[in-house]
Amino acid sequence: MSVGGNVSAAALGNNLSVAIWGPQTADGNTEQWENTWTGGDWGGWAALDFEEIDTPAGASTTITGPPCVISGAGPTQLDFLGTDSLGDLWHVWQVSGLWGKWKYLGAPSAISPSSALAGVSRKTDMVDVFALGTDQGLWHRARIAAGWEKWENLYGPPADNAGPEGLPTQGLRSAPCAISCNPERIDVVAVAEDLNLWHIAWPASTKGLWTNWSCFFPLAESGQYNDSPNFSGPPGIAPVSDNQFVVFVTGQYGSLWYFLSADVGPSSGYMLLDLGSVSSPPVAVTGGPNLVDLCAVDSTGTLVHVPLAWDVAGVSLKAGSGYGAMPQNAPPLQPLSPPCPVVTIPNQQLHVFAVDQQQELVHFFTDANGAWAFEYLGGEQVHQ
Repeated sequence: MSVGGNVSAAALGNNLSVAIWGPQTADGNTEQWENTWTGGDWGGWAALDFEEIDTPAGASTTITGPPCVISGAGPTQLDFLGTDSLGDLWHVWQVSGLWGKWKYLGAPSAISPSSALAGVSRKTDMVDVFALGTDQGLWHRARIAAGWEKWENLYGPPADNAGPEGLPTQGLRSAPCAISCNPERIDVVAVAEDLNLWHIAWPASTKGLWTNWSCFFPLAESGQYNDSPNFSGPPGIAPVSDNQFVVFVTGQYGSLWYFLSADVGPSSGYMLLDLGSVSSPPVAVTGGPNLVDLCAVDSTGTLVHVPLAWDVAGVSLKAGSGYGAMPQNAPPLQPLSPPCPVVTIPNQQLHVFAVDQQQELVHFFTDANGAWAFEYLGGEQVHQ
């Protein structure tokens, strides 16, 4: 899975790969940079350059925008995606530390240049990427073993919250967020223009057909969806079982809300996490069995980490959690920039990448005793 923002990271076993939207290289080919950690030292920043790719006529020659790093398509494979300055999609992979070459994937509707991509790998040799188009619709493209399939338009939720299929749709307000709880399912969530949280799914049981868009709010007697707390996005999403996921999203005044899905889709309710106010979008990862690590940045620039333990009744805070015991000398972070958490397997160590107020990348991590430490990954500044 890849999370939003100008930083993206993924784990392969106990190894980490982090990519940023940074400064443009001298040759102008890319603004994306990657750094690898193999359990000891970091390898240093390297530009994800075009090298000698034949760029299609009329295409841009600069990879820009937020990166998207995906693991899971192979035991030693990482997939990197980015957009160019014209809003077209590009892809490159790394297998056993060796890089391939960028492949041009285009885009029927130009991808919104500052919008984060969402990507998942549900099984070997498969990658699904989702993008917010400049038409405010959701676009999807999949790669299978035979290669990349055609772009698929998933449009947006029904307009006015109540129209049957076929009526005009409303646009999305946030970038999408995607998850694959099991190899036979993909779930995508986003905030729409009505400030409600909406959901669409691909269950293999429907022979590859996407479900209709559905709102996370129950219908009122009027047939309209109940008003939301004016959500803003992008949301954060994490699996809690093979058929269930949890979504976090910010509401008015930085409030944090969560939704626990039913086994086959959105649940009928939502709950407020009484954790104060946050400024950045929330991001979540599965930290272990029935455990979700929620991360955000508050208005003071402090990294917020809350481990959440799940049970059949819903959510309960793990003992000793809350606004995390971050190091007192930790730098203030960009309040609006979402952090990027990653869990390395099999040691279940949590890593969080965040951008400080000088645009430097900071790596927070837990030691063997669960205490937090941090280090700077200097060398390249992250794009604002």
